[in-house]
Amino acid sequence: MNTPNPEEKKNERRRIIRSEFVLPLIVGILVTVIGGYLLRFITPINQLTSTSLPQSTSINDFSTNPIEEFSPSSTATNIPIPIFTSTDLPTYTPTFTPTPSTILIFENGEFRQSTATNFNVRVAKIELRPNNKMRWYFEFWNQNDKEILFGLDQSKIVLADEFGNQYDVLDGTTFPNKVFEKTIAAGVKYEHWLDFNAPINNAKSFFVTLVSSNYYWHPNYGVFEININYDSANTPPIPIYTVSTDSSIIFENGEFINTSFQNFIFRIARIDLRSNNRMRWYFEFWNKSDKASLFGLDHSLITLSDENGHQYTVLDSSSYPNKKFEWNIPAGVMVKIWIEFDAPLNNSKTFKVTLVPANYYWHPRYAVFTLNLP
Repeated sequence: MNTPNPEEKKNERRRIIRSEFVLPLIVGILVTVIGGYLLRFITPINQLTSTSLPQSTSINDFSTNPIEEFSPSSTATNIPIPIFTSTDLPTYTPTFTPTPSTILIFENGEFRQSTATNFNVRVAKIELRPNNKMRWYFEFWNQNDKEILFGLDQSKIVLADEFGNQYDVLDGTTFPNKVFEKTIAAGVKYEHWLDFNAPINNAKSFFVTLVSSNYYWHPNYGVFEININYDSANTPPIPIYTVSTDSSIIFENGEFINTSFQNFIFRIARIDLRSNNRMRWYFEFWNKSDKASLFGLDHSLITLSDENGHQYTVLDSSSYPNKKFEWNIPAGVMVKIWIEFDAPLNNSKTFKVTLVPANYYWHPRYAVFTLNLP
């Protein structure tokens, strides 16, 4: 009978231990770890309640994120809009009636589309009034089947005539509130009047810039043109510049010159020789485009040089004490500024003019030009 040697007995014991104890232990640990990991992603059925699922009364429910197209106001959605047939709508009759002391100079302008769909505007009538003002009657028509939020900033509304004169609002329907907002119901036409100064120099063509009180929520209108007709005797011409008693004109009516901006031009309207041993140059900058334009000058860099090589720097200006300034010029408007230099040295009559914008990238730029005095 063969007796197992000690080494074989030892190996047999190791095999039994691995098969009966170690392997089951390793399998159990793996099952526990893997099972616990998977259970993190599994919710028992009895824990699913009705609050776990989104509730909706419609297959197209947007109540969690309502969209209001025109108005941030929640009250707008609470106003019921009745449904009318065409026979229910009243016939519109203009409510603008001229008084005996006014002169009707324009009426029945065409409706123009705004940036809001089916929301239109027109100039219904213009009156020349005895207080040296003209009153413009605007009509804003909401032709939608829902209400719309509307407003104007009358502090920024301007007219510009064919001569570049600017007309600001003097009075209006909502004054003293220059900025206002209102809701116009579906199908309703809103009437609003604004007063401006009477036409200057018999002006008859006007660029109209209407400005909403909220650019993002209200309709916007762009710039449009109105041509009117009236008896010129009612508006005596107004001089652009008045000559002081201590000065004499040495140049006037220079030609307009182009700038780096399309339809933005300028000229030297007049030069005065003054008693304080200075000369005053009157410049006109005219935005003839159909949109507003930024404009500015840096007086610290503006210079003249004469045929004898003398340099002239700015001594004073209509914009002083601001030597560097920026303006936003509405469509069609001409701005007029004056700049003073020393009087010509040695009877100089030829000048190279260097105008410098306050912002090289955002403002019109000007090539150096030559001006000859008579």
